[in-house]
Amino acid sequence: VIEVNKIVVGFIVDSVNEVIRINKSTLEETPKSYNSKVFEFVNNIAKLDDRLIIIIDLEKLITDNN
Repeated sequence: VIEVNKIVVGFIVDSVNEVIRINKSTLEETPKSYNSKVFEFVNNIAKLDDRLIIIIDLEKLITDNN
């Protein structure tokens, strides 16, 4: 659940495997080599052990008009 422009929005998902906390120090900018439309909504990437975690910009995803 997030609030965007004073509107509360919830997301329905099929399942959740895990909830993790990511330290801001592990966040990296999205590499510029990703030109896909999908990566317009990626805020950051975090490396956690042997995994690559994609952080989605939910506000941009909801408010984008394209």
